[in-house]
Amino acid sequence: MCQRQHDRQRRKIPIGSPSLAVATSLTSGLFLGIVYYTMSERTKILGRFINNRSNALETFANLPAFCTTLPQRFYLLPVLLSHL
Repeated sequence: MCQRQHDRQRRKIPIGSPSLAVATSLTSGLFLGIVYYTMSERTKILGRFINNRSNALETFANLPAFCTTLPQRFYLLPVLLSHL
């Protein structure tokens, strides 16, 4: 009986990887600028500037100390020259 108790004490219980709840956050901003310019009666220029920014928290790490910010920056500047 002593041997059985000793065998039970040796058994290992599998433990998974520890995980903690990590807070997530997302901040974003959008800027749009439009310019109309008339060079002459028949020639016009139209320009737009679009700025889109977002910051998200990368939560792939198991510990909150290793979470980093993922900044995303997008810019677009279309210009149209119209001559009728």
